[in-house]
Amino acid sequence: MTNDQSRPESGGLSYALPEFAESAIVVLPVLVEGDLGVYSNEVSTLAKELRAAGVASDYLHDADHRQWRINMGEVPVDLVVGVASAIIGSGLWDAFVAFLTTRYPRNEVRLRIVRQRRRPNGDRTNTTVEISGSGRQLRKLLETALKADAESE
Repeated sequence: MTNDQSRPESGGLSYALPEFAESAIVVLPVLVEGDLGVYSNEVSTLAKELRAAGVASDYLHDADHRQWRINMGEVPVDLVVGVASAIIGSGLWDAFVAFLTTRYPRNEVRLRIVRQRRRPNGDRTNTTVEISGSGRQLRKLLETALKADAESE
């Protein structure tokens, strides 16, 4: 778990993050080069699949500003997503987790969730929670990691 105090806008990533919508999952790139987001090829259809499953989602970059990085060989699925804190614990969050567990039942998944919180004074903070495991393990791992994140606040 990373709480990036030196760059509170980044959530532990190497690039700045905008404010997330309160009602959507944001698929994030693994890195940003200029105005292009470089995304893992494993997420090339993720936002569309999530929307089909009833989960509001989009990429951080529009189609003209996305590039895909193809990994060769047997590598874990690398997912980076952003969520507004209000989503966690909602029906939308439950649908997202259910989607992941069915989409990647046996695959090894490295999931980085950037949880964005809005403070009463209007400031935003981003905390990155990183977990790894099979799709079937994600629900329990997420519950444990997010509970630890909430307790550390």
